[in-house]
Amino acid sequence: MLGWQGYMSIEYGDAQILPATLADCVDIAAINQEVFVQTYADVTPEATEEALCYHVDDNWLARKIAYYENSLRNGARLSIAKMGLKSVGFAMAGSEFGLYVLPEYQRSTVGLRLAMTLAPEIEQSEIQKITFTVVLGTAAVQFYERLGCKPTGRDISAELPVLRGGQVLPQVEMELSLEDALLAREHVGALLAKRH
Repeated sequence: MLGWQGYMSIEYGDAQILPATLADCVDIAAINQEVFVQTYADVTPEATEEALCYHVDDNWLARKIAYYENSLRNGARLSIAKMGLKSVGFAMAGSEFGLYVLPEYQRSTVGLRLAMTLAPEIEQSEIQKITFTVVLGTAAVQFYERLGCKPTGRDISAELPVLRGGQVLPQVEMELSLEDALLAREHVGALLAKRH
């Protein structure tokens, strides 16, 4: 497992990691949208603001809010990270797993602390591994590698919606085994304990 010391270069004090409620789903969907737009705009020349606004249309946010509300109602666990009143990230464990952190907080401990909320969910479930969709060429690839995720070799770019000009969004699948999730939890827990 790669080291985290150089990765966590920003200190924001203690973000609160809380169980998400239905009322938090608006913020969660907005974080999802902001991370999506910023990530692709930084990585893919074809992902202009206009193209991304086309992809993330007016109904996208409403659909995402409903998706996260339904996920909570159906037993998914969502954790939300807050800095004061501002929601800055979230993690989801259920039929799908995900972790999103606003760009300005991505090199802090927020992502690690949210990842820690996923480990018990993985441990208590029947599954032996989970998969994440990761955008090529971003810091997220390194983040997931540090958690112990490995590429599956599956390029899922063509399976997902395209931008207005027909360009695909560069995404791959990475997986995390139960064993690696437990190792990551132990390692990250020790690291976070040292920082306090």
